[in-house]
Amino acid sequence: ILREYEIPYLAKPGVSPDKQIKLDNLMISVRNGRLILRSNKLNKRILPRLCSAHNFSFNALPVYQFLCDLQSQDIHKGLEFSWGPLEERCLFYPRVTYKNIILSPARWNFRKEHFQDLLQIKDKNLLFNKIQNWCAQYKLPSKVLLGDYDNELLIHFKNKLSVQILISLIKNRASFQLSEFLFDPEEAIVTGENGIYNHECLASFFKQNINES
Repeated sequence: ILREYEIPYLAKPGVSPDKQIKLDNLMISVRNGRLILRSNKLNKRILPRLCSAHNFSFNALPVYQFLCDLQSQDIHKGLEFSWGPLEERCLFYPRVTYKNIILSPARWNFRKEHFQDLLQIKDKNLLFNKIQNWCAQYKLPSKVLLGDYDNELLIHFKNKLSVQILISLIKNRASFQLSEFLFDPEEAIVTGENGIYNHECLASFFKQNINES
């Protein structure tokens, strides 16, 4: 149990009854354009937090999704570049940089008509050869990342097994997205006795004063 109180929903509660906040005990109001959730029993404001990595936005029950969405109020989940109205409209988006910072990697959005012919090839050697021509046609690098929501899978077009994995993952899709793989083994920051490692740096920013009046 990570927190003292719990809103039991969809699962058996892990805290004693006096630490449970029932759904019918919650009150909601709007103040200055912000949603305020309170407990009638405790006479306190409730800040719901999902203590798992569950993807609640995928076909979730309305009440559950509402509580999970509410935890992001006043929080900017991350800083990221957006193409705005151009998102998902183009096949190719170039890399966007500012000085020595990559704001957005190069990206390719493929629809069914772009890869339908590849799905018909059964011979593995022929598929491997055709995929090389396909990469040349769309100017794809040898290594890319296949995007699936917030998950990414490295695809190496010079590796037959990797090509087969890609085909198996996209065969039932109407579209898919590839982005350039930015990691350069020659410039690895994290190294060890067993070789080089990919790494990720996270930075958090906090705003101390939020007007709740």
